[in-house]
Amino acid sequence: MSDGTTEPAKFAIGDRVRANAQAPRDYRRRDGTVTEIGPGESEFRVEFEDGRRPTTGYLFASVLERAS
Repeated sequence: MSDGTTEPAKFAIGDRVRANAQAPRDYRRRDGTVTEIGPGESEFRVEFEDGRRPTTGYLFASVLERAS
């Protein structure tokens, strides 16, 4: 039963993140920056700076960790 409140996004725009081992193969263990929240709930657009393709991806919070 929901009380009508929503949980805040796990990450914010500008946060540094790392795709974990459960991420799709092209993104695994890559570091990037959150550049957009959505389009889905708990989904984040991440821009990767390592020069590999794909350079961006929409990933769920469950496959992202905070990077230092």
